[in-house]
Amino acid sequence: VAAGGSSGAAMARSASASAVLLAAAAACAAVADGASPQMGLEGLLAGLGGLDGMGGGFGQEELCRPGQVSVPKASHHKEMTANGCGPQGMQIKEPFGLFRCCNFHDVCFSACGTTHQFCEEEFERCMKRVCKKPDSGKKKECKAKASLMKGLTSGFGGAFHYTSQKASCTCAATGDAARKHHREYLQSFLQEYDAAAADDGRVDALLQKWRGREGELYARLVKKHGQHFVRFVDIEAEFDNASESEQEL
Repeated sequence: VAAGGSSGAAMARSASASAVLLAAAAACAAVADGASPQMGLEGLLAGLGGLDGMGGGFGQEELCRPGQVSVPKASHHKEMTANGCGPQGMQIKEPFGLFRCCNFHDVCFSACGTTHQFCEEEFERCMKRVCKKPDSGKKKECKAKASLMKGLTSGFGGAFHYTSQKASCTCAATGDAARKHHREYLQSFLQEYDAAAADDGRVDALLQKWRGREGELYARLVKKHGQHFVRFVDIEAEFDNASESEQEL
């Protein structure tokens, strides 16, 4: 009975996820056709109000047991994909250049150690930069589309972030074991994509600077080197041009 109940719950969450993605695409399409972005989002939230387990923080179990912390799986970054804005197979076309922000949002979820909040804050900052000088179209329309997408991902992205973290991370004992794992992963990554920065001193300095926020470091490294390993699906292989301070490791 317990196994069946667990399976049923998983199927329900999967169905809810599909409903969220379909509704999100429909809401974005409505805005593209001239509907009010606020009305589109309100309609989406009203329609999804009864879905269980799809909020920003719906009480997921911890990734690791007490006494352990999450650390990146070897080469997990080589499994990352990005497909612009919208769920895969239901891409939301937009003329503004927001796809670059969506690409990074995709891989941010999969960078082991990130939080949902961090990825959402990065997503919002990126879209604000784009809408100040969009590729084409009006700034007001860009801001409306950005507001809608931010509302959707912040409200319903927590479950997807958690699932991505489970796929990208493994667990290690806190303390020396976790530090050793982070060091081996980071040095291996840099040896492959930035050999000049892979010496022991540089690796130790980076880990000291980003201690406790290793996921943010890994996300920045993906933005910097991701064109070499991220699989971009039906979208240009681009991330946004962050400010110099944001690019600094």
